[in-house]
Amino acid sequence: DEYARPEDGLIDVGLNTEKIVEIRTDGYCHVVPVMNGLTVWLYQHLATWGKERKDPEAEKFERYAEQLSHSFHHKLWNEKAGWFDNLFPDGSRELVYSYHLYDLLGTTVLTNAERERLIAQIKEGEFLGKFGMYSISKKDRIHWDLIDADWGGGGQYPGMPLQIALSLYRTGHAELGWDILKRFMDYID
Repeated sequence: DEYARPEDGLIDVGLNTEKIVEIRTDGYCHVVPVMNGLTVWLYQHLATWGKERKDPEAEKFERYAEQLSHSFHHKLWNEKAGWFDNLFPDGSRELVYSYHLYDLLGTTVLTNAERERLIAQIKEGEFLGKFGMYSISKKDRIHWDLIDADWGGGGQYPGMPLQIALSLYRTGHAELGWDILKRFMDYID
């Protein structure tokens, strides 16, 4: 099985497999934080739904969620950066400041401290842009590129800033959510 679960439960999507759209971009491969965080959330839901259905596999999904959650927080969180690292098979790490990580704002996966550190980086000169948000923070000097529209330029997926704004409203950061929405209103121009 290509997704065999290692002891730590972390999911490695591989190199140049195109299993996620951005996988072709240097550094956004192997153990990608957002993929692992969203998988924790999926396992949590599978466990809950399985228990409601009295499915014997519910306990398995609960164990997977606990194992992966522990690894996600302890192996991928970069306290100094206030962000999650990508992890590679040789043990090396790389920060990729992708706004895809903000998909986790709408989940129960992040700790409050992690959530606040991530949100603190939605600001001018980093993720905030004239028309909403950049898909890669401008402080990410390795990956940010205006030519690569999906990774920082004007052609990035327009639904993502709207989803982030919604999550900000739901987590008590309405002013920041409103700021993103106001910027986005000029996106069409």
